[in-house]
Amino acid sequence: MSFKFYALLIAILTIFNLYTFANVENRDLTIPTRAFIKNVGQIASIQTNTPVTDVLYYVSTPNAMLYIRKTGLSYVFLKNEYQENANDDYPVLKKTNWQRIDVDYIDADFSRAVESEQVPWHYNFFYAHCPKGIMNVNAFHTLMFKNVYDGIDFKIYFNEKGDLKYDFIVSPKANPNQIKAQYKFSNPVVQNNDGSISVVNVLGEITEKAPYAYQQNKTIDIKWKLQESNILTFDLDKYNTNQELIIDPFLLWSTYFGGANDDVAEGIAANGNIVVVAGQTGSNNFPTLNPGGGAFFTGSNSGNNDLFIAKFSDQALLQWVTYYGGTGNDVKAKPTIVNNQFIYISSQTWSSDMPSFDPGNGAFYKDTLGNASYADGFIIKFDLIGNLLWSTYFGGMYSDETPNIANTNNAIFTFVTGSSNDIPLVDPGNGAWQQSISNNNENVYIAKFNIIDNSLSWGTYFSSASVGIGNGWNQIACSPTHLFLALNVKDLDAPIVNPLNGAYCDSSYNGGLTDALLCRFTEDGVLEWSTYFGGNATEDIRGICVANNKLWIVGSTNSNSNFPIFDPGNGAYIQTTYGGGTYDGLITSFDLNGQLMWSTYYGGPQRDDIRDIKGDNFGVFVTGRIVSSGLPLYNNGTPGFFEPTSKSIFIGKFKQNGKRQWMSYFSGNSGEGRKLSVTNDAVYLTGYITNTLLTNDLGNGAFFQPNHGGGTWDVFIAKFDKCVIPNVNITSSQQAICNFDSTWLYGHGDDVVNYLWSTNETT
Repeated sequence: MSFKFYALLIAILTIFNLYTFANVENRDLTIPTRAFIKNVGQIASIQTNTPVTDVLYYVSTPNAMLYIRKTGLSYVFLKNEYQENANDDYPVLKKTNWQRIDVDYIDADFSRAVESEQVPWHYNFFYAHCPKGIMNVNAFHTLMFKNVYDGIDFKIYFNEKGDLKYDFIVSPKANPNQIKAQYKFSNPVVQNNDGSISVVNVLGEITEKAPYAYQQNKTIDIKWKLQESNILTFDLDKYNTNQELIIDPFLLWSTYFGGANDDVAEGIAANGNIVVVAGQTGSNNFPTLNPGGGAFFTGSNSGNNDLFIAKFSDQALLQWVTYYGGTGNDVKAKPTIVNNQFIYISSQTWSSDMPSFDPGNGAFYKDTLGNASYADGFIIKFDLIGNLLWSTYFGGMYSDETPNIANTNNAIFTFVTGSSNDIPLVDPGNGAWQQSISNNNENVYIAKFNIIDNSLSWGTYFSSASVGIGNGWNQIACSPTHLFLALNVKDLDAPIVNPLNGAYCDSSYNGGLTDALLCRFTEDGVLEWSTYFGGNATEDIRGICVANNKLWIVGSTNSNSNFPIFDPGNGAYIQTTYGGGTYDGLITSFDLNGQLMWSTYYGGPQRDDIRDIKGDNFGVFVTGRIVSSGLPLYNNGTPGFFEPTSKSIFIGKFKQNGKRQWMSYFSGNSGEGRKLSVTNDAVYLTGYITNTLLTNDLGNGAFFQPNHGGGTWDVFIAKFDKCVIPNVNITSSQQAICNFDSTWLYGHGDDVVNYLWSTNETT
């Protein structure tokens, strides 16, 4: 992703180690501290007790302070010491130790500030030098200082993790060599091997991460340049000043991953420690790595297409890559990490000699292909270091698709669509859905496996009475206690269950080649909710997830009427009419009881396909493909989050309430963003692409393939810093204090305590 309002963007991530702005606890009042408070006279000199006019804005926490001055920044680290043997409930402060580091930007002027993202409250201050109070002081999440150098602006803000970020935004033809920062502290500035710089004192540390630059899909070298007297500048390679240059910290890693023939990724799974990518390869020279230690490994292709399974560390170090297949065609491998213990791979195979393994102890096991003329599903289970624990065919006498896998806290669920009518049935009782099948149409078979012994504890068909149900790219997701299916169906009499209590329920097929059919089962297999979802034409669901107690689905539609649109308000993105072209994207969310929360088209005048959605408590990310220009983009002004030049792959972010945070092209003249995975601090994207990938080497031994391996398609893998604006939760004080009234406030402790006054109208 990139930001293209300016010719040059220099973005720096600053991290405070040990005592950080993120590590703040307010015991009595929960307020967000990551905002810049404007100084209008409340900051006073310790020596003279008079207002300090050099400070423009500041951030205050119990352990650290940041001051923005007219000529730079000041970092102050704090640590309190308490008297020995003091009462544990009321510790007595002995003294406060502090260390200050000044950063002066030589010849800069920070006097022209543009404030944005004002917080929805204000501060009132009562100090000895202002006994009548300084009232209604505002604070802001983001500050932009205009023209700190000739043609150069300075933007400062916090990311989701509490890390301080700042950007120098260099206008066309402006000279970035004007930027010079002098660190004033007794200890020297240290330049680290990873390209970052650090300043250390006894109470904490400041780390300035290395910047990253690219231009027209070409990486431009940039690094810190440390001069005498702790003066820091940028060492930037020559670049075309008539073209845009982006220095972008949000794209952390982007690489090709493939050999001489076609290679396609079908899925990616990450848990914060490892990243697993899987798909299919026709290459004989696909990158492989045998980690030893008993891990399954095949170093050569056995047939037309084999599966590939690749494991990386969270720092992109390659740990294990293997082929997996037989002499037939093996495709559509999808990974799932379960309970941070196991790696499951599901796939489709035409091979009669796939490596199968029966662990015994009652595990479901089938060692033969159902019919040499048709494909079966196939399930593989590894531990996290690659030891093969279980592998089995999963299908019947006729053609069956790749099983889709998800898990609750206690069980593995999968379903397979296909024409087989002889997959084993297991009825657990207690109201679980149970159905046999007699037709050879496309049906859905649902299975539940024990996570430990791999035994089949529930197996049933899910179908209509006449023509079958399910086709195409059906989806599965789980909450901790429920199973959700999103099926693409083409029949008129699917099983419909209306749970009432406001749940969305449409009992009629709406038209087109397929409607979506959404279902919720309990962990014990009881069908609690099922509904058609669609408009007058075709819906094709390609992605599903459960995030922040909501069910999310994405896909494509060409329904130009009667598509269920729902605008929840409060700034949610809404597109009420079909954009045109072959397909528009669709994005829809429900609460976990089935109530419709948000639903919209997302597309322009050409074809737009949303392929996946994944999220967390802060929001959801989407990806897909577009065959021409016209995708509705959105730049929120955050550097690194916007690429306006038309590409085939896009990625974007919405808040949990549907408000769009950004939407950007990513890369490729041809290709597709296939699947996403979201961890606490990163977003991973994979798919396939021609030779037009924007690459970035993470360094420090990370896997990096800078060039397309061959064939039409190569796998690509990308990692992005999440870096989103944090949600704000405010808990009000229990004591109301009216304007112009007075009261005694008693308090004790070492925290900085902030009180909010409210009239119940404005705060």
